[in-house]
Amino acid sequence: MVDNVAITPGSGADIAADEVASVFYQRVKAAFGPDGVAAQAVSLFRSIDLDETEEEVKATAGIVYWVHAVNLSTADRFVKLYNAPAASVTVGTTVPVMTIPLGYGSLDSSMASAVNLRIEADFDTGISIACTTGIADNDTGAPAANDVVVNVGYL
Repeated sequence: MVDNVAITPGSGADIAADEVASVFYQRVKAAFGPDGVAAQAVSLFRSIDLDETEEEVKATAGIVYWVHAVNLSTADRFVKLYNAPAASVTVGTTVPVMTIPLGYGSLDSSMASAVNLRIEADFDTGISIACTTGIADNDTGAPAANDVVVNVGYL
């Protein structure tokens, strides 16, 4: 469907409106998303044990709007996002499109390291995520259980 439609009186096309005191006000649906999508809210992905095994956020194309990641370990961790569904990702072989370094906190304190990113990144094939102990694209170091917690808002 076209994005802009010329409305000519008598053409049969309708516009949503609300009449207030004999004046018509156009009704507009508040939404966001890429062209052709009118989403009211993002979908959510959550992992409380993000590790070197790829996890699928979305099997098809999408947009990542935000990432919130927390490192509860006592060493640096690296969250990696891939432009592919999980079945097409091999951590250490597939090159991530984004690497998010997480400094370390402490399991014994409330000083865990957290990152909040507001982004609008297109993933035209799928969205997958993993976490390793090293920054290199070919790293496969395994974080310990529950080292990294991540939440992703996406469409």
